Amino acid sequence: MLTVPGCDVRLVVYTVAAGSVDAEKLDFLRVTNGVRADGSSPAEPGLFSTP
Repeated sequence: MLTVPGCDVRLVVYTVAAGSVDAEKLDFLRVTNGVRADGSSPAEPGLFSTP
């Protein structure tokens, strides 16, 4: 986790091995912006949401 001193900002970075099943899952999240299969959006801002 990266933090900014004196500020309430945190950046969490996830990495996975290229070509792995986890890489496919992370790519799926990127492409769908975290929208569920039923079309609903998460109650909280998604992983790649913008304000």
